Amino acid sequence: QTAVAYFTKKGKITTTPVEGDIVFFDWTKDGRYDHTGIFVKWLTETTFETIEGNTAVGNDSNGGIVMRRTRDKKTAIFVHP
Repeated sequence: QTAVAYFTKKGKITTTPVEGDIVFFDWTKDGRYDHTGIFVKWLTETTFETIEGNTAVGNDSNGGIVMRRTRDKKTAIFVHP
């Protein structure tokens, strides 16, 4: 939450991420960010690829594996530091 607040205050939130940008995920859409990853590329207009740590198929936020994942932009905000 602290990082999202910081980047928001600094005007670093973007809707057009580039490779290497930070992605924060709010799985339940409750305004609290549950997980983070690194943006790799857009796959479609609404899905994108990330590299994430501590994830797994079946456990998005606490899986213990570093993986490439496909995510939906509905649960994400992007930061271009």
